[in-house]
Amino acid sequence: IGQLVKLFRECKELPIKLFAERCGISVSDMCDIESGSYRANTVELLKISEVLEVTYADLFETDDDKYYTNIE
Repeated sequence: IGQLVKLFRECKELPIKLFAERCGISVSDMCDIESGSYRANTVELLKISEVLEVTYADLFETDDDKYYTNIE
C-alpha cells in the first residue's frame, strides 16, 4: 500500500511535507507509511485517498489487478 501511496503522490507532484499536512499526518509517519514500516488505519487511508483523489480501493490494488487486504 505504501508504494502505491508514494506513486500516486509523486504523480500528483505533491511534496511529502505538503501531502502529510493535507492528510493530517506527521511527515515522519507519512514517510513510514510510504516505506511500509507503519500500518495506516482506515481513517488515515480514507483521508490519504481523498487527498490523492483516488478511491480507497485503489490503494489496495496489486499489479495483477488483485487487491491487498488491510485485515490480518
